[in-house]
Amino acid sequence: MDKRTVKFLRTSNGLNRQQFADKVGVSRQLISAIEQGERRLTPRVADKIRTAFGLTADDVERLRELIAIISLGAKNQVKGVESNEPRNRKN
Repeated sequence: MDKRTVKFLRTSNGLNRQQFADKVGVSRQLISAIEQGERRLTPRVADKIRTAFGLTADDVERLRELIAIISLGAKNQVKGVESNEPRNRKN
């Protein structure tokens, strides 16, 4: 589990940081620091998150893979790779 997975779980469940922290049993400050990359996600906290959301380690790994694919697609779209707009060409 990484910071993107934590943020995805939180936002996709419609939770603010305080609600997410309460559900997991940690502080809001810890969740904020993890999402911002200021603190590393410990195995203990990762276990608490998995338990709170009923996820297995395999579920989390699949979720991480999907988030990576979605992120890559968004980056490519911003660069115009998957855009339907014509690219400017020099003649």
